[in-house]
Amino acid sequence: MGESLLEYYRRKKISTEHGVDDEWDKHLARRKKLYRQLGIPVLAFKNSSILEIGPGSGHNTLPLLTEWKVKHIDLLEPSEIARQELEEKFSRNHLSKDQYTIYGDALEEYQTTKTYDMIIAEGFLHCAENWKECLVKIEKWLHKDSIIILTCTDEISCYVEKMKRAVMQYLTKDIEGHDSKVSFIKSIIEPQLSLLKGMSRTAEDWIEDQIFYPVGSELMTIGKVLAFYGDSFDVLGASQNIFVDYSWYKDFEYDYISSYRRQYEEKKHMFLLAGDDNEVLRTAEENGKLEEAVVYANDIARELENGGDIGDFIYAVRKVSENTVNPLIIEFNKELIEIMEKIRDDEVIEWNQYKNYMECFGKSMQYISFVKK
Repeated sequence: MGESLLEYYRRKKISTEHGVDDEWDKHLARRKKLYRQLGIPVLAFKNSSILEIGPGSGHNTLPLLTEWKVKHIDLLEPSEIARQELEEKFSRNHLSKDQYTIYGDALEEYQTTKTYDMIIAEGFLHCAENWKECLVKIEKWLHKDSIIILTCTDEISCYVEKMKRAVMQYLTKDIEGHDSKVSFIKSIIEPQLSLLKGMSRTAEDWIEDQIFYPVGSELMTIGKVLAFYGDSFDVLGASQNIFVDYSWYKDFEYDYISSYRRQYEEKKHMFLLAGDDNEVLRTAEENGKLEEAVVYANDIARELENGGDIGDFIYAVRKVSENTVNPLIIEFNKELIEIMEKIRDDEVIEWNQYKNYMECFGKSMQYISFVKK
């Protein structure tokens, strides 16, 4: 087993999710929309007891304390630099120490007899090797009618990001030093991120997470979480919300969890691209073939980081194009191949010529919320 994301953050002294302070109103609107999609009105936060796992610098925590008046929030943040940023941010916003407690524990290390009204585990658990053990532990801290918010991911939803990672890793393979690589990549990535509507992260944060984070083996997908928590939790909502429930409220025997799991298999191709709301119907079998091609491409991209063959990478990308009907992904893949060939041949790349490559991003994370039965 390689280095975990947490170990990587601790070793590099990384803190992410800084956000942009001068866009506070936009940030509030984004978070409020997220909670609406998750079936959680902001009134639910008032006087509640919350555990947030991995808050980073606290950009997403702040509205809970300043706008929506939670009673108390416990914060598990194992990164020392992130804890310092939390304290500084809360101090700048004149928050009372009675409103929050910051613990330096990782989720696996935390011990408590408390139960919480809500637990938020956002932005990290989906790529943890031990996500199943973590979900078991989290459930012990929830009482009946408690809410949990999780982020999930799958191979399809992070395909575009993994391809951009492959490009940047291949392009910077001869550059010495992590900071030098980040600086070089920023000049290429920042113009791309500026084209992503609603982007709230800094280029440095995005690069650390998407280009250099340790790639896990088993991702925590929506389908897997539905299977894992389906007997003891009800689903409140999701973002992107791909689920439809046409059952009548008196249909007690209707198994909506099984329906949601089926819908996930039939609709997960929609996670390929951010901003794509065209619900093209596909069968689970068709999406299975797409997922198989994407997994193969993602695996070959990882091998390329360790000296793999560029020809194998190009072949794998073409297999993805053969198994999707999404015209933007097909064009993205054409440009991706041309860019990689230019890097291989040591040719100058005019990035603005590659419109689809520049503008395409995946729906790399999906949110899902549950309430404990």
